[in-house]
Amino acid sequence: MRRRARGADVGPRSAGAAGLAVTMFGAGITHSRRGELQSVVLNVVLLALTGSFAWGRFGPYPF
Repeated sequence: MRRRARGADVGPRSAGAAGLAVTMFGAGITHSRRGELQSVVLNVVLLALTGSFAWGRFGPYPF
């Protein structure tokens, strides 16, 4: 059985989660400038979810 290099199993879902986390960060800044508190809370929740998924995939012990 061949061993794969670390990071070789990072797929499109991991990159997608990281990209969505960056997008949610930008959206949170935009909504906070507009004073839309309810949208900022939603963006923070989505940022936490996608950020934790991306960290889990890119982290030291990817799942």
